[in-house]
Amino acid sequence: GANSIRLLAYAAADANRIALATELRTRVRALTSGNPGPEAASTATGHQQGLLPPGYELLLEDDATRFLRVELAKTRQRTALSMGILLVFVLLAYRSIRKLGIVLLSLLVNLGLAFLCYWCFSVELNLYAFAGIAVSFGIMIDNVIIVLDGLRRRGGPLAPAVIGATLTTLAGLSVIWLLTDELRTQLFELARVMAINLSTSVLVALIFVPALSNHAEKPAGKLAGPEAPPGQHGFLTTCYAFLLRFRKTTLLLVILAFGLPLWWLPNQVADWPVYNATIGSDFYRDQLRPSLNKYLGGSFRLFSYYVYEGSGYRPAEETRLYVGAALPDGATLEQLNQVIRQMEAYLGQFSASIDRYTSQVYSGQNARIEITFPDDGRGGFPYTLKNRLTAYAVSFGGVKWNIYGVGQGFSNDSGSRPSAFRVTLKGYNQAGLDQHAGRLADLLLKHPRIQEVNTNANISWWEKDRYEYVLTTSQEALARRQLSISDLQRDLSWFDQNNQPDFFLDSGDPVALVTAAPKKYDRWRLENWSIPRDSGQLNFTEVASLEKRLAPQALHKEDQQYLRQVNFEYLGSPRFGSKHLTACLDTLRAEMPLGFTAGQRSYTPDQQAKEMTALMGLAVLLIFFICAVLFESLRQAFNIILLIPISCIGIFMTFYWFNVRLDQGGYVSFLLVTGLAVNGLILVINEFNYLRKIHPSWSGPQLYAAALHHKITPIVLTVVSTAAGLVPFLLGGRNEVFWHALAAGTIGGLVFSLFVITIISPVFFLRRRQT
Repeated sequence: GANSIRLLAYAAADANRIALATELRTRVRALTSGNPGPEAASTATGHQQGLLPPGYELLLEDDATRFLRVELAKTRQRTALSMGILLVFVLLAYRSIRKLGIVLLSLLVNLGLAFLCYWCFSVELNLYAFAGIAVSFGIMIDNVIIVLDGLRRRGGPLAPAVIGATLTTLAGLSVIWLLTDELRTQLFELARVMAINLSTSVLVALIFVPALSNHAEKPAGKLAGPEAPPGQHGFLTTCYAFLLRFRKTTLLLVILAFGLPLWWLPNQVADWPVYNATIGSDFYRDQLRPSLNKYLGGSFRLFSYYVYEGSGYRPAEETRLYVGAALPDGATLEQLNQVIRQMEAYLGQFSASIDRYTSQVYSGQNARIEITFPDDGRGGFPYTLKNRLTAYAVSFGGVKWNIYGVGQGFSNDSGSRPSAFRVTLKGYNQAGLDQHAGRLADLLLKHPRIQEVNTNANISWWEKDRYEYVLTTSQEALARRQLSISDLQRDLSWFDQNNQPDFFLDSGDPVALVTAAPKKYDRWRLENWSIPRDSGQLNFTEVASLEKRLAPQALHKEDQQYLRQVNFEYLGSPRFGSKHLTACLDTLRAEMPLGFTAGQRSYTPDQQAKEMTALMGLAVLLIFFICAVLFESLRQAFNIILLIPISCIGIFMTFYWFNVRLDQGGYVSFLLVTGLAVNGLILVINEFNYLRKIHPSWSGPQLYAAALHHKITPIVLTVVSTAAGLVPFLLGGRNEVFWHALAAGTIGGLVFSLFVITIISPVFFLRRRQT
């Protein structure tokens, strides 16, 4: 959050620009001393405008605090809107000013305790932390609603259910600490803030709310006892009895609604003839597989095909468009500057829709234009401009362009474009790395879809490919002519353009003598050179050859190990390319001695999905232990775990139907729904176990219908309150990084969890003989 301000001086001429820049820097420092913020910079800019000579202008080119101020303003608006929606919802739900006051006062006390914990645990209140406070409003109110409903009617023990439901949500959030460094850095404070808010909400709900409510001192209404007619809640009882009668059919429909990932099956499996003759046959692959994937894939297929394939990490930063340009080696800075000026002239046509564009030309091989937009680039103009710049860049010949920032990046640099796959080799010996890199290239090139492998690729993005001419001699040809390397070197001395100085001046400056006509000494002249030797002619091509090769790259070391990167492109599906690479790496690792390692360097979406799946599995395991301890039943805990992926159907369909972009916020929504979807089930099962003890004569469907009838009101209220608290985060549109996907996925999963609790869950918890 530190201020980062950059001022640029735009000059109409290049004369005295260094002296002017020095003078401007001195004056700006003097004006901004003691107050180095954006206001001081703007003041300095205004003062300097009157001191500049004609043709010069001083502008505030980059202010990193502007994005922070905009984001903080949006967070304040979302927080106020979320609070307002929740309070209006509570008032409409209870139609009681008194209960609205209890909820509001409980929320204020909860926030007070949370702020105290922030200070005790040194929580850094960044953008994600502030937004986390707004997101957790609805979740904090959930415990208050559950306790208010429990005080209104007597039922099962309330405290274990509230504590267990909160612990399951914390279990889903706890795995954020195990994310990759990049995601954990962003979400660490978000997880801490939400964990503190949920923990304090339990104390407020169980201690403070009963003290405010007069139901804490008055006897609660009596629950229907054994004398209650068994036919109450008849519709739900009949519905559950019908589902249990067709239990297998219901479970099959649920499984098909989620989907069978048949598309994951490989085409062929080595040493398994039965598989290859059935699932691996041409008939299955060409005729049956497309239809089976479509009709048996369910919601998971729709999510995998139409949502996950377009997923990826998106940085939460100001919308900008970058245009990179480069000329071939040997081009001058002035030549590339002329190209950039033509691109600037083209951008001038869109001055009404562009906030500012800044050009930086570093050399003849490196230049960049940075384009910013008003209102943070909202709308579709940044995408339109990128497409227009792409079409305009194609008209330039000999210029390598890279246009990126929004949408899919464009590059016409086919030679140096980053490869689809990158492998990093590590070892204690540089020569050994060369050998193993060559071996890996041989293994990869056996596949016809891999045409070229770069065994010495650049590791850092700023490194550029450099080429050199290598002179290779034929020892056999030289021996036949009774010549040595020194003889050939002496004969070629006329072509040698050695940069070593021929002599030094008295002042110590080196002086090298070079020919006045260097163009005569080109490659063609060298390769067609010949001199008389004995009774014949000595031709250059008979004893040597000249070849242009990629020059050795910079040496890289990590933990006292040399690094070597191997890049290649796979002409086909990245999934199959990854499988081929994995097989080649397994073969290479089996041959490599101790001290050498090889691993895939790129962080692909498949790896990200595998990591999030593993973390969800860990969260599910924690929830299983919590539910097993709470209900003292492994069977009930296991059934709750089975219903978690079914609740994810709501997330799948939300992303598919509403065209929500899956980014890191979408992955976090899976973790959040994993914990939140269990809360309602815990309330129902806790009530079901209590009713089973006091009504042993009732059937299973009657008990479950009664438990659902007693808890459906707080369950619906908690789901709606959580969803209402997330609604403000949907208003930014699908281009809103992180928050839109988080809110949409969480709302969709929670809404579908109501269907899971009311209709599907009895099939898992009731047995047919209980009917």
